[in-house]
Amino acid sequence: IAAMISEYLNIVKPTPGRPNGCVSFMNISPNILEETGIRETSVVKENDVPDSGTFTEEKLREYLASAISDLKAGDLFETAASTYKLILPLYEMNNQYELLMNAHGDLHQIFANIVECLSSQRRMLGSYYRVRFYGEAFEELDNSEFIYKEPKITKLVEIKERLEKLYSTKLQGELKIIVHSNEVDPKELDPKVSYIQITSVEPYFDPKELIERTTDFQQKINIKRFIFVTPFTKTGKARTESVADQYIRKTILTTERHFPYIRLRLRVHEKQLVELNPLQHTIEEVKKQTAKILQESSSQNPSLKTLQPVLSGSVCLQVQAGPLEYSKVFFIDRSAEWDKEQLNELRNALVDFLEACQVGIDKHESLCESEHDSAFQSSLEGGFRSTKEKMDSHWAEYSAK
Repeated sequence: IAAMISEYLNIVKPTPGRPNGCVSFMNISPNILEETGIRETSVVKENDVPDSGTFTEEKLREYLASAISDLKAGDLFETAASTYKLILPLYEMNNQYELLMNAHGDLHQIFANIVECLSSQRRMLGSYYRVRFYGEAFEELDNSEFIYKEPKITKLVEIKERLEKLYSTKLQGELKIIVHSNEVDPKELDPKVSYIQITSVEPYFDPKELIERTTDFQQKINIKRFIFVTPFTKTGKARTESVADQYIRKTILTTERHFPYIRLRLRVHEKQLVELNPLQHTIEEVKKQTAKILQESSSQNPSLKTLQPVLSGSVCLQVQAGPLEYSKVFFIDRSAEWDKEQLNELRNALVDFLEACQVGIDKHESLCESEHDSAFQSSLEGGFRSTKEKMDSHWAEYSAK
């Protein structure tokens, strides 16, 4: 509502200090652009301000203040701070010094909350699921696909039970829930049965986006692309013991608008399928692990609580299915099966991984406070040396072939 009022005011009487219409709200939510439709309404065309007085600067301030309260209640502190950037100039224009004083005091607390959230990582901003409907009983929903936003940490069994209960009372006939992520051929389903397929999904970003979205909050807000991964093998099984036989199908779904939105489900309007062979999948996994180590190591509020699991899962010798295992399988056991260029790409990815591990171990050392921490540091250093030596020997043996 505030964006719509701002758009109207900017059209009929642009004023320095006021938000420049909907475009000023874009960093809060890209969905705001929908409110530019007010340009085509009779209110603007006839320059007729409604009698209710809704389209006034005073109402704009009220709605912005109300939005800030709601955002804080939802733990969206960063968005609340961005919203203050729109309302503070309005307070200054009208010499509302008491409101300015209160606003800056509130901003102090908002930024304190952000620091605390970054440190504790306690904030849970929702779980997402792909939901697809099959069956004539669903009428217009038949074969439709949606992304559902569920509260905080909602488990698959919880949304399964909720949707099952909801649609069992609405539909006549049998209802079945499909919880695997494989593609479903509607022609192979029983036409007398209604089906709901539910799959957990994660927000998806390309590498360029991740350069700007560095915090957990930035990776959970204003999102419209989601991904789920389906493992498969050439033998028909979903999973295999050897990483050299594990293929991956990535399904990337794009919704019509961005989350969060006024509705808790958004229709999927675009789907992209990407298949990775075992070596491509391995390279991607190594790069993910590298990025995770660097993210934890360069955090504004680094914590041993979050750094230790990442490092131990990377260099501890008891870890079987990790970069060290990848190195052995692809450079020693089954190197002849793969393209040399892709093997070189894996080698480069592993070099970057080792460098990231060293950065992480150095950061861990700087955070050590107890004997237990120091003992863990020694374990990490020993595991890293052993991992690096073995990877180097794998590469040397492969290069000598």
